[in-house]
Amino acid sequence: MATQFYDRLSNDLTQLLESGINSDVSIEVNEEEVPLVNIYKVHSIILQFRSPYFKKKCDEITFNENHVKVLKLPNISVKVFNVIIKYIYSGKISLEKLENSIIFDLLIASNELELDELVEHLQSHFVNNNASWLYLHAKLFWGPEIVNEEEVPLVNIYKVHSIILQFRSPYFKKKCDEITFNENHVKVLKLPNISVKVFNVIIKYIYSGKISLEKLENSIIFDLLIASNELELDELVEHLQSHFVNNNASCRNTSKIQNQFWEHVYSWLRLNFAQVYRTSYQVKNFIIIQDFCNDVITKYPNTIFESENFHSLPEDALVSILKQDDLQLEESKIWEYVIEWGKAKNPMLPNNLDKWTSDNFLSLKKELKGCLPYIRFFSFSNEDVVEKIYPYQQLLEHQLFSDITIKFIAPNKPISSTVLPPRNILNTTLPTRITPIPNEYALMGSRDGFDIKTIYNICDKVSKIIIILKVNGTGEILGGYNPLERHTIENFPRSLEFCFGSALRLIGNLKTEKRCCKKIADYCKPWEIESRFSVEEYEVFKISPKK
Repeated sequence: MATQFYDRLSNDLTQLLESGINSDVSIEVNEEEVPLVNIYKVHSIILQFRSPYFKKKCDEITFNENHVKVLKLPNISVKVFNVIIKYIYSGKISLEKLENSIIFDLLIASNELELDELVEHLQSHFVNNNASWLYLHAKLFWGPEIVNEEEVPLVNIYKVHSIILQFRSPYFKKKCDEITFNENHVKVLKLPNISVKVFNVIIKYIYSGKISLEKLENSIIFDLLIASNELELDELVEHLQSHFVNNNASCRNTSKIQNQFWEHVYSWLRLNFAQVYRTSYQVKNFIIIQDFCNDVITKYPNTIFESENFHSLPEDALVSILKQDDLQLEESKIWEYVIEWGKAKNPMLPNNLDKWTSDNFLSLKKELKGCLPYIRFFSFSNEDVVEKIYPYQQLLEHQLFSDITIKFIAPNKPISSTVLPPRNILNTTLPTRITPIPNEYALMGSRDGFDIKTIYNICDKVSKIIIILKVNGTGEILGGYNPLERHTIENFPRSLEFCFGSALRLIGNLKTEKRCCKKIADYCKPWEIESRFSVEEYEVFKISPKK
């Protein structure tokens, strides 16, 4: 094993530098702020071996009458060159006592002198320790100009540094390699798809490694996610996905002001859910958001199926939904949505199905080719087979339709088609009571009617009332409890409301009018229902002491 004496070697070469013995190169460096020149007597053999820049210069310059080659470095200060020449001779550098401005000048000079090892070290040092300083002083230095254009005819120009951009972003690394310098020795990059608001956040993150999302609207955060992915900022992309998912997945036990904020968050995501979901499939890195959206759709399918943007959903996104075993929607309803999606992709198809030709069915079949294998046809009721499958039988392979017919007529007869298992739909039906409880105050919508007057007439001046209701269309279960007596108010029946504090309000005809509402902050999951809803079924009970 070889014995290493690097420290002794470094010290000896440092002494050689300080002594100037047998030097054959004179480097002239301008003193800062004074018209003096500092001269360094150094050795060409050391310079050429350590720096490609000095190798070229030493080859170009001839000896003077004193057999010395004179090099001038007008763009490098004495403070900076003191550090560089010691590094060249000793292989050591200490940055602890240097100001950030000197370290930055040192980085620029090292790059000019082609000291690649030192350049890489200084970049790492800056990014890890002093990047925020770079951002604050960006306008003091030359670098690539990043031009950001919004819809307004103004252009925001960011004067930044190629060495930082390339070190932090593979996208900028490629762009800086592709683009040439202009007459001002500046590389100009244009980012027409990124807004100023978004890029302000990104450039601060690139320089400082910090980001604050608290005061940003969800729309800006989503645009920030798209832009970060475009610029290949993988760490930021993962963080933004996690933030987006975690802050939209569940309710918070917060103050009134914070509740209003979270209601706004949920509202934005509901309104833009289809866009978010579609984007998660168009961008390969958005796996976290994709999984989150799939989980939401599985539990609350109307979030996507009833969206006005449902028809623009990519095929692979729709197929992903159809693969979900826990999708909480009847198979016949899923089939209707799939047919609707396919028709939207073929707007030339006749509206009247009776006028369809074989070519029309073939066109729709081709559009639904990726979706059909994931429809659970054998989970349809007999009535739905007749009403919803038979009219579109030409979309199915002959053997599959034949087997569906056989199952419809003779359920126990074996078939050759693959039978997908039925979906695991949770039973949200209100449980049937085995032993009816005799109670003069018990009410049931399907038995007693859904008009709010009915509840008023029975429950007036009655305390300790519980109501349980099933939301129409989603199957969600809501409830309320009032321990106090309720008295008919003077303007009744003009005021047709039955309230449980500010959390739950029942208005008008619960079944036919979509006027009931609930306060999102008082219920845990924002995806359960829309802000206004109608009721499929309800029951009202009076709590009585146990005898």
